[in-house]
Amino acid sequence: MRTRRGCHARGHWGAVDLATVVTAPLTGAGVASAAGVEAGTAPAGAGATERRAAVRREEILVRARRWVRAAVPYDRAGERDGYRTDCSGFLSYAWCLDRSYTTRDLAQVCRPIAVNDLLPGDGVLWHKQDGDQIGHVVLFAAWQDSARTVATVWELAPGCARTSRYHYLLDLAGTGYVPVRHHELVTRSSDRTL
Repeated sequence: MRTRRGCHARGHWGAVDLATVVTAPLTGAGVASAAGVEAGTAPAGAGATERRAAVRREEILVRARRWVRAAVPYDRAGERDGYRTDCSGFLSYAWCLDRSYTTRDLAQVCRPIAVNDLLPGDGVLWHKQDGDQIGHVVLFAAWQDSARTVATVWELAPGCARTSRYHYLLDLAGTGYVPVRHHELVTRSSDRTL
């Protein structure tokens, strides 16, 4: 049995508009209250040790926004909500993983996908297979243009959790980043309309 740290197991949080989660401002009450979901908490009756069946994109985005809104400070030795406060700890938290993974072992819980298949809540991962270089991972939030050249991502990097924009081919793919999807992520047809 894995500890879920506030993620729902088999329950349903109610309808959450995925487009609202991605595009809502990061200030004020935030998308959680607008969508009728309390960010980062499990619904009544969800046990803390139930085995996780799946994770929904809406849940990932609400959780990620929670850290971005709070401008969680980057600290590889730090912890928040039971997760390490670095890039892979941020993704582990957003993805409701059972622990803080590192960029080297995230491949245990995700698989590579095509760039054209990137949807909000997917990751974009870079790590060096050999040597001692530390990798990086970001959470994909949205494309900024119809040509899919500029990506908005949420990341926890030196400084704090934040929203960043990257020219995908030059800044991410051109430097070895690979789009990845959580093995237990539920993708619905409505997720593709963003």
